[in-house]
Amino acid sequence: MSKTNSPLGKEDVRRQAQRLRESAEWDPRRALGKRESAAEQWESLEQSGRHGSAYAKASDCPDCGQAQAALEDTTALCEQHLLAAMGLE
Repeated sequence: MSKTNSPLGKEDVRRQAQRLRESAEWDPRRALGKRESAAEQWESLEQSGRHGSAYAKASDCPDCGQAQAALEDTTALCEQHLLAAMGLE
């Protein structure tokens, strides 16, 4: 609001926005560039769900147990569960 406690007019808002755009600190690409799009957020959520589901099923899978022992890697998965975790099933 202006000094008279009345709302800013359209022209006042336009001038203030222009002044902000001209300032050295204003860079909307920098401020918004690090945000994930809605599609990227959805893909990330879906990916984490696939991983959780694949590893939950893999805990009882003898083939996953063999892969983990052979590779000495507790995160190893058999081919079936690896494809599921990657969303290729």
